[in-house]
Amino acid sequence: MIKLALTVFLALSAVLAAAPARLDSSIMVFSGWDFASLPEKVDRLAAEGIKGANFVLTLQCHLDEAKKVKDFGLTRPAGTGEYHPADASTNAELKAALKAAFARASKHGLEIAILPHLDATGDHSDWRNHFDFDPLTPVSGATYRDHFLLPVLEALEEALPAETPVQFALAGEMGRTVWAHPESWAAILRDFHTRGKLNHVQFGLSLNHGEIGGQHVLQPAQREPLQALLKACDFIGISAYHRIHCPVTAADFTWGIDEFAAELGRSGLEIPAGQVLHFSEVGLGGLGQAESGAQTELDGGPEDVARSPWMGSPDKQRHPWTTEPRKKFRRDYHRALLDFLRTQPARWPVTRAYLWSMGSWCPYGFKGAAEFRDETIVADIATHNKAVTGPGKKP
Repeated sequence: MIKLALTVFLALSAVLAAAPARLDSSIMVFSGWDFASLPEKVDRLAAEGIKGANFVLTLQCHLDEAKKVKDFGLTRPAGTGEYHPADASTNAELKAALKAAFARASKHGLEIAILPHLDATGDHSDWRNHFDFDPLTPVSGATYRDHFLLPVLEALEEALPAETPVQFALAGEMGRTVWAHPESWAAILRDFHTRGKLNHVQFGLSLNHGEIGGQHVLQPAQREPLQALLKACDFIGISAYHRIHCPVTAADFTWGIDEFAAELGRSGLEIPAGQVLHFSEVGLGGLGQAESGAQTELDGGPEDVARSPWMGSPDKQRHPWTTEPRKKFRRDYHRALLDFLRTQPARWPVTRAYLWSMGSWCPYGFKGAAEFRDETIVADIATHNKAVTGPGKKP
């Protein structure tokens, strides 16, 4: 009873103490193709008055039929753009490109977040949430830690002043590997925490809003180390694309967090008391889904859009924001999100939130997609962010 009362007290204290959070944006890095344009993307984001840049770093891998990772690699921009398995040269290429981008972000005074993604290329493809690998076990001579995480961390350490705030998710939407290998992820977390070269770096994990553990069946022996891993994280990120209502309100985002917590609970896990959350991805794609589950594309109304916020497109020919009802719903969605970030009504505070900044999800029209820009939403975000002195600070 005493333990339960303490847990409730800590949770309530976190909510009462929670300050408003900004709504920041992401910089998309899908492969080596994007390396040359990174400084320009940083400049564009800063020009909008945005104070936090979420670098979504997507590298590639090959899978076997069982969805086990066979190797890690990089798609290079030169020549035919072929896939290159990880080696010292790809590590150096990744580090150099990010070091330049982080230095440019520092010049603009931006806070930096890191969100690693891993996509499959080749004969077998799937969603990264289903990939099976141990981040410390070499596959074809390279580990996820050494090929992906370490070059990024070294680039941060070499490019940034020690006082720069950094939020570093070790994995994004890769629940199966986290659920299957919690001890390895905990070892990386401990190792990175001890480096001490950045004074305000925090490390965590980002997970999907649903099917949190991918397709991994959690074994009883894994439950305790996994719960310990969640507790050791400085933050837990969520890809916040849960179903919403029409009309949409701030309560929809609280409901999404409650659903995330409930799914953890069904596996015997919990969000640790006092833990902070991030919306490492959040946005509204605009391509709808009918009640039956069939895709409606551009034919549906706001109710269809609300069922599947993750469904959008980078294709200007599939522009979902052309009708007045859809435009209004898009604006209402962002106002509800801003209201949620301002009032912090959830049991756990959301201290940072990052838009998925591409295609129909992005109200700024980043990544060469100006057609998707909405000046009303951009102005609403600017007004909100000016009233927020910074994540974790009272205005």
